[in-house]
Amino acid sequence: MRKIFLTSLIMASAVTLAACGKEHYRAEQASSSTSSAVTSAATNHSTQAASSSAPAQSTTSSKVATSAWNDQKAAQLRTFMDRWAPTMHQAYLPISRTTFPEFLPENNTVNGATTTMQWSADGTGASSYNVVAMYNYNKRVDTQVAQIGEFHITYAFAYHQGEPVVLVSQATNGGMFWQTTQNQDVSRNFASIARGQGVIFK
Repeated sequence: MRKIFLTSLIMASAVTLAACGKEHYRAEQASSSTSSAVTSAATNHSTQAASSSAPAQSTTSSKVATSAWNDQKAAQLRTFMDRWAPTMHQAYLPISRTTFPEFLPENNTVNGATTTMQWSADGTGASSYNVVAMYNYNKRVDTQVAQIGEFHITYAFAYHQGEPVVLVSQATNGGMFWQTTQNQDVSRNFASIARGQGVIFK
């Protein structure tokens, strides 16, 4: 009888231990699943945060690269004109708003169409063409002066609807009558400078 009792007690203990082991295993599985879910959620959140911040950084960099006109870009344009002019056997001097104070209505034609033009410090403004710089070469003279003569080639560097554009005038009948320049060296370099990429003329 005592032997039977001991046998029963041993079997009951074994069943209890097995049950505890199963519960412990289930608890470990649940803990592992919860940990994996938390880790996965944290990883997804970090990935989404990095993904959402990347376009903003790219946009900011783009805005900096294509920022409006400034003194650094003006200096780069002067460098380009000083290097390019000799290849044309010409000499260009900058024209300021002091010597050319305003774009009078009779001067405000571009490619034959009446428009509005004005000086602009940063390339923005209410006019159709916001001029940030002008360079002039007077023909038929030995010494260049920073004024537009009767026989001249004058470039106006402007922003039109937010885009850089170069206009040229060679009119000799009192008005300026601008045309979009066909000189690719001038137009490409102004566009490059305006977009923050510097001088590309070689």
